[in-house]
Amino acid sequence: MGSLCLVSIIYGQFTDLKEYGLNGKVKTIEKTFYQFFEEKNGELVPADSLKFFKKEKVYVNRSGNIDSLKRHANYANYKLANGKGETIHSTLTFKYDQKGNKISGIETVDGELKESGTIYSFSFKSFMYTEKYTTKSGSILGERVVYLNQQKRDSLLYERFFSFDKISMDLITRCYYTSENELYTYVEVDKLSGDTSVIRHAYVKKDEHKNPVLIYLYRNGSKQPLTIITYRYTYYKD
Repeated sequence: MGSLCLVSIIYGQFTDLKEYGLNGKVKTIEKTFYQFFEEKNGELVPADSLKFFKKEKVYVNRSGNIDSLKRHANYANYKLANGKGETIHSTLTFKYDQKGNKISGIETVDGELKESGTIYSFSFKSFMYTEKYTTKSGSILGERVVYLNQQKRDSLLYERFFSFDKISMDLITRCYYTSENELYTYVEVDKLSGDTSVIRHAYVKKDEHKNPVLIYLYRNGSKQPLTIITYRYTYYKD
């Protein structure tokens, strides 16, 4: 799942930054995901800054909501890929109504709304939202139902994805937080295979706003991180 618990929607009092659990007037967020790392000065760091398997640049407006997200995925740098995998560049842009509620989004791949691109639509209720993904021709790609906790962070997620009108993935995820409202662990159950994954977050570094700069992800009690995520932020000055 990686960072699904950090995917955010706005409705009324909710903002993307609240659902991310971020502090301050964040303007941009750059997240980079690595699975190849080395130890330096007692700390695990990426072995090669260019050998990431995913990088995201998130643009946040002054209301604390995401306007757009640019993603560069290089799956050849994913450990299980054994050096093989495609490179994808995509852009996700959101639209809002006059009240500032997110109503839709369009994802383009390599600048075009191809069949692999996604059209997002949203439906909201108190402390819950649903998300549906379709192709430009109307084929259903997937859907998510997300329940929020009192701090407006993801608590329980139901996700289902389709391939040729058949269910290809069916997940239930529960998120657990520390007393400081930091995501500590999420437990993901694959309903098709029956497998359960427990992913623990270790916050190694934070910036002056107490936002994460370096996170290690551990899977199923392993002593070695599965993934390292680095963060860079810019902030509005006023």
